[in-house]
Amino acid sequence: MSLKQGILTSVSNLEVCLNVQELMGAAVKMNAAGMPYVHTGGYNMVFQLQHNKKKWAFRVWHVSIPESKEHAMKIAEYLNKNRLEYFAEFVYEDRALLVEGEYLDAIRMRWLDGYMLKDYLNKHIDSPEKIIMIAERFSVMCELLRSKNISHGDLQHGNIIVDAHDNIRLIDYDSLCIPEFEGRQENIFGLKGYQHPSRFTNGKMSIYSDYFSELIIYLSLIALSEDSSLWVKYNVFDSERLLFDQDDFQDICNSPIYIDLLKLSPKVTDLLHILKAYLNEDDYLKLKPFGFYLVDPEIVFFN
Repeated sequence: MSLKQGILTSVSNLEVCLNVQELMGAAVKMNAAGMPYVHTGGYNMVFQLQHNKKKWAFRVWHVSIPESKEHAMKIAEYLNKNRLEYFAEFVYEDRALLVEGEYLDAIRMRWLDGYMLKDYLNKHIDSPEKIIMIAERFSVMCELLRSKNISHGDLQHGNIIVDAHDNIRLIDYDSLCIPEFEGRQENIFGLKGYQHPSRFTNGKMSIYSDYFSELIIYLSLIALSEDSSLWVKYNVFDSERLLFDQDDFQDICNSPIYIDLLKLSPKVTDLLHILKAYLNEDDYLKLKPFGFYLVDPEIVFFN
């Protein structure tokens, strides 16, 4: 039996296999086939458990990641000290689930209800004011994370949720970086359509690693608010990107999306100039937040 199947079997029998006191008596969400509803990623499986009217995401690794236990425990501690509304309650659980005679560790997080970013955009693609609002709330979130010396490390559509009040929430904290992790070797690099090309050759954990992704997401949102036809033209909903993919970054000025976006507002063209400057830099850790380039320089000395 594969580890994935073993985890699935154990979650189907929580009354016997679950070893988390705070979740004792919890029920797992089932799919139409009568099996646990599960989202399986590259490294872990996520189940929805309900306990005393509270919903939890229960994440179990099906692939061993070096230092994953220490990383998760340190992240939980740091987020609890630096509480931000963008992150769910996050608890590392030792020996949480009995699988084929051995206990596996897990992460328990409050379940975040809402739309995944692309689902939200698909619903509101003809409401530019909604998309602009999300873009600006995203920008504010990025500033707050920077002020707390936190980088998500994998900012992309699949890790952003928009709740019923149009507030942004983040999921998947395996790639988070805090000051204590600065300079460590990365295991998770993010989707290529959101990352500077140098990240895949120079990848070290850094609290500065989100700057390129922040620009890609913000620029894409502003562009979609100005021209909703881009959503269909670039088949955004069914892709693993927003408006840019890794091929665009190889020759940005001749890429079709770049040429299309040049037709939009001065705000979009300013952001495109920043993207060009980013791509001319050979090390993503030397980038500055895109907002830095949008503020007029301050004269501190004049001769």
